[in-house]
Amino acid sequence: MVWHLGMSGRVIRRPSMEPVEKHTHAVFKFAPETYLHFIDPRRFGSILWAPEDRGHPLLNHLGMDPFDREMSAGALKNLARRSKAPIKSFLMNSRRLAGIGNIYACETLFACLMNPKRPAGRLTLKDWRRLLAVLRETLSKSIASGGTTLRDFFNPDGAAGYFATSLAVYGKENRPCPNCGAPIVRAVQCGRSTFFCKVCQKK
Repeated sequence: MVWHLGMSGRVIRRPSMEPVEKHTHAVFKFAPETYLHFIDPRRFGSILWAPEDRGHPLLNHLGMDPFDREMSAGALKNLARRSKAPIKSFLMNSRRLAGIGNIYACETLFACLMNPKRPAGRLTLKDWRRLLAVLRETLSKSIASGGTTLRDFFNPDGAAGYFATSLAVYGKENRPCPNCGAPIVRAVQCGRSTFFCKVCQKK
């Protein structure tokens, strides 16, 4: 079973199958008094069946997970060896790496003090080692905090994710950089906002 949350879909745990929110589209019972409610106000989400031996088109072209045992600095360097894409766009390309959204790409690059416009193909093995270590650390901290709630995201218990309180640059245009005090700037890359410090993240 494949659950796609779309733009605003979420899954919450409830003690009964009675819907408590208007846009509850499916309820699954797992045990007495343990029900998962699928809520999707914008209806961009979906619940799909995928053959175990063939997967599903939504998943078949995904790149490796950052926590995969086979993921390494060498593997990343090999993936990017001919890439002219900026490193920010490379990180968010789900065919290369799975599960890295805009927030985590911005925060990882800031923590590495790496310019988001730097071509991915020009990173050295040392760069990739640092980037992978920081990426895993950033994702681990977010998981431990329950994710990042800006508007729509809540965990299955209905609680907000608190990683938003740890964000250094994302969504902080014109606010002072936590390292040097220079104003955080926003640029648009591939239709997405990129937040970074021009001083700390020089080319």
